[in-house]
Amino acid sequence: MVELARRRLGERGTVVVADMTDFDLGRRFDGAVSPINTLLHLTPAQLAHHLECMARHLQPDARYLVQVGLIEPDQRKPFAGSHWEASRGDVRLTVAWVDEELDAAHGRSRQRSRIEVLEGERAGEIIEEVHDMTAWTPATWTDALEASPFGEVATYDGRKGGQWPRVEPTATGSLLWHELARR
Repeated sequence: MVELARRRLGERGTVVVADMTDFDLGRRFDGAVSPINTLLHLTPAQLAHHLECMARHLQPDARYLVQVGLIEPDQRKPFAGSHWEASRGDVRLTVAWVDEELDAAHGRSRQRSRIEVLEGERAGEIIEEVHDMTAWTPATWTDALEASPFGEVATYDGRKGGQWPRVEPTATGSLLWHELARR
């Protein structure tokens, strides 16, 4: 994936491989984005380190836009659940991402991703992984931010297509976007 990103970017950008909880890029940026619930892969302690690193890399007025889904404190039904198909050229595949276990009380979720190649040179290949994720509630997410160098400026609901309506910070859902600003 790193090589693919380098080929696609060419001279327009730089690809860096680093630990997202401990990195130094040697410069500051005007903004940053963390999509696709990436931060759920971090434990609360790892998230704290990540936010410290991000704060060092953002200009004082910069924004950090993160997609972090939040669950109800007593939620029992699966949090993650998406299925889609994609194709490019002669390759077609199907992707499923689902919760296998959800323990809201302890802030943990075990999720399974499954990619099946339906057509193309690798047809029939299946790539499957299990991911131990952090399950954030509005309260635990707020607590994590309050202990960090960031404050939440706004929360948006990404399920609404091209228009992302602003919602309360206590909203729950898998496609929430949080606009963070350095304190």
